[in-house]
Amino acid sequence: MRRILMSSAAVGALAVTIGGAGVAGADPIPDCGPDQATALAIAVAHEQHDPRTQAPWSLIPVQSNFDSCADMSAMLVTIDNPKPNSPRQGFLFHRGTYVGTTLSTSRPFTTLDTAASTNDTAVFVYTSGRTCATCNDGITRVVHYHWNGVLPVMVEPIPPPQDWPTA
Repeated sequence: MRRILMSSAAVGALAVTIGGAGVAGADPIPDCGPDQATALAIAVAHEQHDPRTQAPWSLIPVQSNFDSCADMSAMLVTIDNPKPNSPRQGFLFHRGTYVGTTLSTSRPFTTLDTAASTNDTAVFVYTSGRTCATCNDGITRVVHYHWNGVLPVMVEPIPPPQDWPTA
């Protein structure tokens, strides 16, 4: 008896060629990047830790709209063992490839607006002026990061930095 070994890509290509559907687990679509866990591990390996606290970044995103095929997607991360006022940083990705952080310094209370984000724009909400970690005061500003075909561009200016409340 003779066995024929085929790669998942060959099986998927054969299925599409003869009019069938692709095979689950087939090789990734060309021009798409790695899965979310791999992409985040690469980003964290590059950024290593929060510059302010020296604490390592967590490998579990707080929020994510990661899409390995999107022109712009993002993950919001915090440090390991976070508190409500722990630093957060936005990691940006182009087709699954890490392209940098949203800001040069991390900030507390940042969120990723996944509903407002699109295939080529990641939307972050920055808060400044909070008087305590659990207070719902302060000023929020929406900042869009748009993929311009070459790199991410910050569309709106960032708000003033947040003082780090300890309570």
